[in-house]
Amino acid sequence: RAYATTDIPCSDVPSIDSWVRASLRTHVFPVMARWYEWVEPTNSKEEEDDPCQCCLTFRDLFFVRYSAAVGAQCKLDIHQDGSLMSFNIL
Repeated sequence: RAYATTDIPCSDVPSIDSWVRASLRTHVFPVMARWYEWVEPTNSKEEEDDPCQCCLTFRDLFFVRYSAAVGAQCKLDIHQDGSLMSFNIL
């Protein structure tokens, strides 16, 4: 089943695109990689937080618009995405 959303690709917002991607690579990817044991543990904080050691990349990066207005999309049902993993940041 397809789950249609009102998406805005991150690349369509050039004023924040590079900041969002860099922030996710620096702060989210290393945590996810360690959580799922996709990187070897390191002994130093600098090496541990180095996004270059992370094996994750973006398949798709977009903002989803939800609305509480009558008749508008306000949520998605629980579902499985087409990628190995996905995440939401609110």
